[in-house]
Amino acid sequence: MQSATIGNIGEKGIEEKLFLIREKIKAGRISLHIQEELISKLKNIGILDKPMAVRSSATAEDTSGASFAGIHESFLNVRGLDNILSAIKGCYASLWTPRAVAYRRKMNIRDNEVIPAVVIMEMVDAVAAGVGFSCDPRTGREDVVLISANFGLGESVVSGVVEPDEYRLDYWCEITEKRIGRKEGKTIAGITGGTEFVEFAESSVSQVLIGENIRKLGLLILRVFDALGCGEEHQDIEWVFDGKDFTLVQARPVTALPRYTLAGIKNQPDIWSNANFRDAVPMVQSTLNWSLMKLSLNIMITAPFKAIGYQIPPGLRHVRLYQGRAYLNASIQ
Repeated sequence: MQSATIGNIGEKGIEEKLFLIREKIKAGRISLHIQEELISKLKNIGILDKPMAVRSSATAEDTSGASFAGIHESFLNVRGLDNILSAIKGCYASLWTPRAVAYRRKMNIRDNEVIPAVVIMEMVDAVAAGVGFSCDPRTGREDVVLISANFGLGESVVSGVVEPDEYRLDYWCEITEKRIGRKEGKTIAGITGGTEFVEFAESSVSQVLIGENIRKLGLLILRVFDALGCGEEHQDIEWVFDGKDFTLVQARPVTALPRYTLAGIKNQPDIWSNANFRDAVPMVQSTLNWSLMKLSLNIMITAPFKAIGYQIPPGLRHVRLYQGRAYLNASIQ
């Protein structure tokens, strides 16, 4: 669709062309070979007759430079083979919505660079769901775990239709702040398929997760930060709670994190130095070692300043890894 540009994406003619592309994909036929393979795989793992989540994915999605969150379609509570096949085509067709094409143009991603895929998974019976971050994406603080939660499916949180609960934890997974959102309603699975939003008066005063489960989820978020983000690339995670355990259904890098620093140097670059670490900790750090060391180093670095009465603003990042080795933020010392 080379005729679509960032400047004309909203024009009627372009939108009509995109609509025709989507309709052709939806009217297409998935080959019998693929249908048979799909039925066989779903039967083998015992979920063919269970409610499914049919989710869009693609090679260019959720990289360190681009986040397609909410751009492509996903379908929840999909029941039966015919509906699964329709949802698969719907996922592919969603690559050609005006918002998807506009985002590719904005990020300078060519259409043929986005090789689409569809993930089919069993739905989790959600008592509660939401999103979690290994940082505070609004302020840029990297010593905070931020969790948003609502009753029912996570769609109400991700789409922003309700004000969810918000929990903040430190990196020891101790709860530092809780804000109970209004939670005007919740998204639930429809009886015959799909989802529906229902008002739920009790939800506005009830806390979604108890303290024990908040801390349990916080630890899972930090595990994803270490496993996928190598302790350096912060993660945006979607989670579901079935009343007993948590299931993490998606994780992506946080692509736009504000710089959190002292007001006096906000217009200056950070300077990272390995002058002392080069001798004290010269080796590449393991995930376990660094997860413990960075917290200890922050305490050791700030202690002398506190001893002389200098108040260091909380949340400043004093140490980091670069290519696996430790560096000190010389700009804020």
